Amino acid sequence: MRCIARSEIYFGALWLTVLHLTLKSETTSCPADQFQCNKLGDECLSMYTVCDGWNDCYDGEDELNCQNFTCLPEYKKCRDNLQCLHETLFCNGVEDCTDASDEINCLEWTCPHGYQKCADNRQCLRLEYFCDDYPYTACNDGSDEENCKNWNCTEGFWKCQDGSKCISENLLCTDDNQGACPDRSHVDIKMCAQHKCAEGYTKCADGIQCIYEDEVCDIFGSYDCLDGSDELCRIGCAPEGFKDKAVMRMCEEVTSVCLPVLWYCDGESQCPFGSDERNCICKKWGLSQCTFSKVTNTTHCISEEWLNDNQTRPDMLEMKFLHSLTHGTSYTVSGCLL
Repeated sequence: MRCIARSEIYFGALWLTVLHLTLKSETTSCPADQFQCNKLGDECLSMYTVCDGWNDCYDGEDELNCQNFTCLPEYKKCRDNLQCLHETLFCNGVEDCTDASDEINCLEWTCPHGYQKCADNRQCLRLEYFCDDYPYTACNDGSDEENCKNWNCTEGFWKCQDGSKCISENLLCTDDNQGACPDRSHVDIKMCAQHKCAEGYTKCADGIQCIYEDEVCDIFGSYDCLDGSDELCRIGCAPEGFKDKAVMRMCEEVTSVCLPVLWYCDGESQCPFGSDERNCICKKWGLSQCTFSKVTNTTHCISEEWLNDNQTRPDMLEMKFLHSLTHGTSYTVSGCLL
């Protein structure tokens, strides 16, 4: 066992004191609309996190003296006077206050803007959740799905012709069956012929169906338009709206399949008959050729930015590009195959 001398304790405590004073001297004041954790550095917190029932400062300083704290606008104190919650969390059918007081006296509670009481007068529900036929956003008494034929859909939603439910206007004239009208009135031909697709969607050649813009000439070559017009790959394989018309290229034998240019001559065949790995001339596509490659009978091309970067994956710019092409699926593209 080693004994610690009193001098060591003294100097250790002195060092900690100096360090603390140094941190304090380097601390900068937080903006007026933020809370400063004073005891440990210059951490600044949103005022919305103060007295919310959770320790956000390392030492829990943001949850001290909450009896004297005034909640921000649209926030309300729980009965224990220690916690502030947004008014939409009161009488929503879920106990959010640590003392459960947010679900007490709901008969007298007035719902905030954009909410309405359920039939039992005890729960507030967002207006767009009424008559949406969705079980996870519902009144506990089930009254949100009653009398839907007399319900007026909120802005951004559309009433099915049979009056059974309201659906998002983004679903109009699409082949998306999730949340669709039971009577299929959202794909009525006469209505869709006059309908303008929602933002981020485009019309198929039939003038009826709406699909996502990035499904046009996509990397999978799959038909999303019922008439197949989304894979005709016009405009040099680039979907309408793409500024760079050279980011996509058609496979030679199967022109309905489009691939990103960076996938050509990358050492792996993706076109159905391998045309993306034949007659590779890297500079033609603005790419660089690997000095060494074990890929047989092919020239391996990669982006110039990937050469000598000690990484085997694309940079964030390319990842974002691939991400946007695949509805959220990120593909890892290797560097030179040594």
